[in-house]
Amino acid sequence: SVKISDGTPEDALKRTEELVSDPDILAVIGLETSSEAIASTHIYKKEKLAHLAVLSSNPKVTRDSHYVYSMIYHDHFQAARIATYTKSVLKPKKVLVIYDNTLYGTGLYEGFMDKAKKVSLTSIDTLELPKKELQQERALINLFKQTDYDVVALLMHNESAEHITKFFTQQNLSPAIVGPDALDRKHFALESGHY
Repeated sequence: SVKISDGTPEDALKRTEELVSDPDILAVIGLETSSEAIASTHIYKKEKLAHLAVLSSNPKVTRDSHYVYSMIYHDHFQAARIATYTKSVLKPKKVLVIYDNTLYGTGLYEGFMDKAKKVSLTSIDTLELPKKELQQERALINLFKQTDYDVVALLMHNESAEHITKFFTQQNLSPAIVGPDALDRKHFALESGHY
């Protein structure tokens, strides 16, 4: 049986309820985002049905459940590696951490900041990404007017990161950019003008 969610936690919950009502279903593979998987975890636990949340990286997805599994490393693990790389390889004078207010963005932000403290990565400014692109651009212009950042950590999904890197290019700004695996795609490099 195939059920496709629209990407919202509410629809994921509806699709999960449909799947667990089918006695022929022995396991479920899917639910792409962490917010979708978290919304339905309690159902898999109650029904004792295995769920493989393939791309869900938030630690809450698998916490307290013997029935839900993830195939990808957690946000905090990935963010800690980004912070370590930034400190030891890029050796920045000033870092700007930009994150969005999603499970993914805040999970990466928390992991990055925790590790940054442990490895003595200092001189960090942070920006929670405004929802509207015009507000994003204004916030970035104001920050770059005040400080010359040599590294920017984009802790978000690739759509927002593409917009930001395009903006950097248009403004002739060239900080080193680091980010999660969501940015490790040829599409991101093409869309952001860096390929």
